[in-house]
Amino acid sequence: MRSFKFTTTKISIVLALATVQIAASGASPSFTGIKAGLVDTPASKSADASSVELPGQKTVLLDPLDDFTMVAQRSANWDLDKTNIKFLGNDPSRAVRKVDDEEYLIYRHSHLTGFVLQIFARTAVPITSIVKIYRSADNGIPTVPVDYRYISRAAASEGGWTLYEIGPKAAMPNGTNSLAIVFEPVSGNPWDPNLGQVTLTSPTD
Repeated sequence: MRSFKFTTTKISIVLALATVQIAASGASPSFTGIKAGLVDTPASKSADASSVELPGQKTVLLDPLDDFTMVAQRSANWDLDKTNIKFLGNDPSRAVRKVDDEEYLIYRHSHLTGFVLQIFARTAVPITSIVKIYRSADNGIPTVPVDYRYISRAAASEGGWTLYEIGPKAAMPNGTNSLAIVFEPVSGNPWDPNLGQVTLTSPTD
């Protein structure tokens, strides 16, 4: 057991978290908890009708990451990159880390069962070694790993960037209301990968 201390704008909490594993990577990285400097942002907004739809799912949140207003909480070292658009699928704004460190974005919405993440990467390191997904059902810090799959892979440009779309291998269980996207310090560069868009879904029924 390891203890991790993090702060929000109102409280400081010490969490004891057991090491967890994510099956998607085939390795055994640990979720090391939210770091000091966690930033609270306004409550998540509903998505519009133009977002990605999955079979049996409806989109409840679409975040193009033009800003961080749809992110419920995030670690401190995130920035928005609005440069080099032609190399990154003409996406006008993406979330990137400021340092090559373990960083988090946490989304919250009721009845979450699926997601689609658009990720631009140039590194040869597998995405499953860099990107980890965790969930929870109590609006707390997500600690349960989510096994995910590639939905699609395609060249984003002639500059060596690849656009990946990933989603869960199976629907997340009823009651899921928090999702953490974790970038691990594996690629050697804080700007690799870029997170281009986040879509969260719920059942249509």
